[in-house]
Amino acid sequence: MKFFSLLLFLSLSISGYSQISVGPSHIGKSKKFNKGALEKFRNTETIFVLSETLDRYDYFKILEASWTITPYQIVHISDFDIEKYLSDNYSFATLDGFLRTIGKGPSSYSTLFTFIGLKMYDHEKILKKLEKLSPEKREKKKMEIAEEHASYFSHIYIYPKDEFIHTAATKNMDNIFTSMYLDDVFYNYKPGYLKNYFQKVNDQLENEEEYWLYENDYLPELKNLSLKTLYIPSYLSIRAVKNFII
Repeated sequence: MKFFSLLLFLSLSISGYSQISVGPSHIGKSKKFNKGALEKFRNTETIFVLSETLDRYDYFKILEASWTITPYQIVHISDFDIEKYLSDNYSFATLDGFLRTIGKGPSSYSTLFTFIGLKMYDHEKILKKLEKLSPEKREKKKMEIAEEHASYFSHIYIYPKDEFIHTAATKNMDNIFTSMYLDDVFYNYKPGYLKNYFQKVNDQLENEEEYWLYENDYLPELKNLSLKTLYIPSYLSIRAVKNFII
């Protein structure tokens, strides 16, 4: 019998990280907010559910210096129950992500996108679906159903460490999200970064302006590059590839 070795390349690459999009979508071309969407958002209290690698005091200091557009609460993931907040009174900033597989067969690869998403939920549609489920299914499915009816206002892309990228290749999304919330798995998840990211999102929304990471951005500060050194994090060059022999 002849044995064949099949080399599979699962490449978990990162695109567009350490950057921000402010708008209703992060795919395709930039879009305008629907009429009344920002006014609706301004009338909410934002629930921040973020990584537990920083403590509550860290987040209070970050938001105190950067977030003015809405009042806010900081909620630990272990205490967060979406059903407590299903109304138009709340918006949310949470760790989000998804895997996208490109191609088929031995040449396919998956791209892992991780970001902080600012959003609101359509609570009426969510509750309507939840009412049809048994208590067990309701508990298991409520976050999945909620995400199906989320409207986004911004995406803050966060860059996973290479060890996490390798590990994510063998995990399902539930396990990936657990690591995102509990473990130190991001390069650019530090108080200084977060303060700048939230401030940028806050300012764009207060000015009712979209900000599209895929478009050219000619800021006045760019003129300083002719006089100062540009520092680029070394992790931007990382591309993790995991090989499997069958």
